[in-house]
Amino acid sequence: MRVLLSFALEMEFAPWLRLRKFARVVSDMPEFSASAGGNDLRVILTGMGSDAARRAASRALERPVDICIVCGLAGALREGHHYGEILAASSVREAESQRVLKVDSTLLKKALNVGARECALCTCKYVVSTAADKRRMAALGDVVDMESFSVMEAAQSRGIPAIAVRVVSDLADEDLPFDFSDCVNALGKINTWRAAGMALRSPARLPRLLRLARHSRLAAKSLAQFLNSFVDALSDLPKKAEASEVHAARNSP
Repeated sequence: MRVLLSFALEMEFAPWLRLRKFARVVSDMPEFSASAGGNDLRVILTGMGSDAARRAASRALERPVDICIVCGLAGALREGHHYGEILAASSVREAESQRVLKVDSTLLKKALNVGARECALCTCKYVVSTAADKRRMAALGDVVDMESFSVMEAAQSRGIPAIAVRVVSDLADEDLPFDFSDCVNALGKINTWRAAGMALRSPARLPRLLRLARHSRLAAKSLAQFLNSFVDALSDLPKKAEASEVHAARNSP
């Protein structure tokens, strides 16, 4: 199996990078490779936001892929979730268009067997940064992110089975320290100097920023442990038709 996994940011991937000993690949985007139980793993860092994720996924899917997994942190929209909880989406809704994608049922079953909890995921084009905004969006899903819909849509349009696996980094009743979208550049990367400057201009928000950083690090570690088991569990899946290769052939001149 050729498995493509996407993360938005390096900090989401860093614990798994160390745990699985990925090798850096020479590419036009941050890309890493490893093997697991006979499967070839390829990880890309898309950058933050739906537009950056769509561009990166489209480039990565130009090469043959059998399975696509979207990974990373997510914010809870509903009560009942906890820090570090691993969630596998049964559906992914785009908040702005209300379009809904269903995930591959076989991949979902595998994720649940490994220990994930099933959820409805919502993808939003902006950072949902306040508890009040989370309450307003709770009807759209259990948790929210900014990339899953774009990556899954790109994969499914090529006939590639896809799933989104997320880990909870902030709870429904929490405000984020500030709107991180103000720190994201055109490539979807966080400008750490700008983020630090925003924190220094509002010292009262610093404890919340430190708490979010701590919870995010622990959540990323939990995700790494889960992914280690999940990709190993994919080894017994029957390889499907070369969907991405068929798609490429059909669209070639």
